[in-house]
Amino acid sequence: MKKKKKKSFKKITNFLEAVLAYTFYYLLRLFPVRVSSSIGYFLGKRLIPMFSGDRKKVAINNILLAFPQKTKQEAKEIFAKSCGYFGASIFEIPRITDLESRINFIDEHNVLQSMKNTTSLVFSAHYGCWEIFSSRFVGLADIHYSIYKNPKNPYLESFFIKIRDNDSNMKMITLSKQRLVSLNNEIKHNNVNINMLVDQKIKEGIKVDFFNRAVLTSTFLPLFALKYNLPLIPTRVVRRDNFMFDIILEKPIQIEKTDNKEKDIEKLTTLMNKKIEEWIIEEPSQWFWLHKRW
Repeated sequence: MKKKKKKSFKKITNFLEAVLAYTFYYLLRLFPVRVSSSIGYFLGKRLIPMFSGDRKKVAINNILLAFPQKTKQEAKEIFAKSCGYFGASIFEIPRITDLESRINFIDEHNVLQSMKNTTSLVFSAHYGCWEIFSSRFVGLADIHYSIYKNPKNPYLESFFIKIRDNDSNMKMITLSKQRLVSLNNEIKHNNVNINMLVDQKIKEGIKVDFFNRAVLTSTFLPLFALKYNLPLIPTRVVRRDNFMFDIILEKPIQIEKTDNKEKDIEKLTTLMNKKIEEWIIEEPSQWFWLHKRW
């Protein structure tokens, strides 16, 4: 009986949470994206550090472990600014397409051209404005897949898919063995773009180094890279002054196969983490320190 009551209560709270999210989403659509983004940044920077409790302590400790040369005050400032960027990202979602005119592509290695009409694997992180990351590659291939970690609330999952699936050519999918099999079949018959934020906290993968500490990291993209001899394309979205965004496509990580498949997978997975480290070292506040990476 208690289990049934608990399950019913959870279902009601999940539904109310989803109603609140829908209301919040459509309310923000009434504002120009620059206004809602500014409000999100202000509230995120001021309120999240105040109410995040132990998560704030953990985040600041992680910053100090990653940057031992920084003072605690500097770590607090990085965390506060990171929370502001997170708030801005959330408030921008309802009018995310309005950001297109604010995007500047930096593609020194002609990566976009190489991605056309072929299968490509693109990785990024919770960095800058990550919500506009996947949508920039839609249309380069027959089908575009964006891999995401599904929320625990099933009502919110359908909501997120609805607002992110802004193109019939784009599919939001979660990691699973079934998806792995279907993607294998898809790649054999079509040109496919697959992108993923590889700093998500997940239950599968291997532990590799990230800021001198072991973190569980998905091997999903490295597995496909090795199987189909595809390079891994590092891409980040950086927030700039004057409400502008840089999408930076970096030199692809080329595949070097050996007779040891496990070591090859570990090497590629480590290289992805090292690339994200480089980005964070360059601009620490652009990364989302609040999530549980370690």
